[in-house]
Amino acid sequence: MAVLDLRHAAYAAVGKVEKDSSPSEMAGRYDIGARILMAYHHDRLVGTARVAAPPQRGRNEYDDFARLPEWIDRDSLAVLSRLATDPSYRGSDLLYSLIFRCLAICRGQFRHVLSGCTRAMLPIYQRVGARPTARNFRHGTLGRDEHLIVFEPDAIAHGEGVRADLRALLDRCT
Repeated sequence: MAVLDLRHAAYAAVGKVEKDSSPSEMAGRYDIGARILMAYHHDRLVGTARVAAPPQRGRNEYDDFARLPEWIDRDSLAVLSRLATDPSYRGSDLLYSLIFRCLAICRGQFRHVLSGCTRAMLPIYQRVGARPTARNFRHGTLGRDEHLIVFEPDAIAHGEGVRADLRALLDRCT
């Protein structure tokens, strides 16, 4: 339940969901079978992310909203989604750390990791090696316009596409 509470607080703080909506609405069908990463500071949950590996050539969260580029290797694909950080930790390296840890889990297993982000968040994801796919979509669950982005975990582990000032953090997370 703590993950859903954090997702709700994080999303409500930036207007992705209504503040009076229920945290239970933050659960998603792709949570089942996914790895849910949780970052704690002392005893407090401050960050979370979901990594899901769809069955071979199976549907993934982004198939629900967008047509994936043909160059995406569906046989070696994971999905990174539902990233959420405690609003009081915004501006720290927590989001970057979550992304790097998720990519470390995917390294050696998946060629591509898909995710989505808003226009405002795109530069932040690009700092950690994400590439836009030129596919935009309307997220049906959260009701906002997003860019479909892709990470290549093996390349990112070697620093490719990662901004120089974030490479030491990358090394600590992998």
